[in-house]
Amino acid sequence: YFKCLERKSNLKLIRENELKTEQWNSGSTAEIMIYPPGSMYSNRQFEWRLSIATIDEEQSLFTKLVGYTRTTMVLKGELTLHHVNRYTVHLKTLEQDYYRGDWETKSEGKVTNLNLITDRYTSSKMEVKRFFKKFLDDPIDFVEHREEKIHHLLMALEPIEVQGDVNVSLRKGDFLYLTEESLDMYKPVIHLYSEEANIQFIHIQISFLIS
Repeated sequence: YFKCLERKSNLKLIRENELKTEQWNSGSTAEIMIYPPGSMYSNRQFEWRLSIATIDEEQSLFTKLVGYTRTTMVLKGELTLHHVNRYTVHLKTLEQDYYRGDWETKSEGKVTNLNLITDRYTSSKMEVKRFFKKFLDDPIDFVEHREEKIHHLLMALEPIEVQGDVNVSLRKGDFLYLTEESLDMYKPVIHLYSEEANIQFIHIQISFLIS
């Protein structure tokens, strides 16, 4: 299933059909991961959280999150975000917006979103990557960061095979989580394969200073 990464990385496969969905005022949400493990979103004592939310109401008001920033990427549909007294942005599928969690934010549109919340000590990057070929070497740029801890997540937009130090099949909507613990003596080798020559995924990189 997985080849051992020699304790240099934490690894987790997250199946879309195994996510637990909860209801909120304007729709439903499913938590993909929260860090550190065991943290509670309701306590607001986490470093980062990734979730998928479905908005069923045409208009909604986002919960304020003081001390956090948000990245919202549309997975299905179109969304307009109104950051009151700041700016308004219209997002189509796979477009994103990065903004402060303490802003008053209203939305328009029935959509499904990928939502990343990070605290003030954490930086992040979310990218859509498309490669119309069967093989892709080194989809993640593993670079030694002596002062930072790096977390990676891949969300498959189409079925793909992960090969190399990790061997697993990702269905559309599945996530693969990988944490770089130490690259002093070991650099993971990862390749992606698509029988249909259609490698598409979202790469989320999260970094924060090592305390």
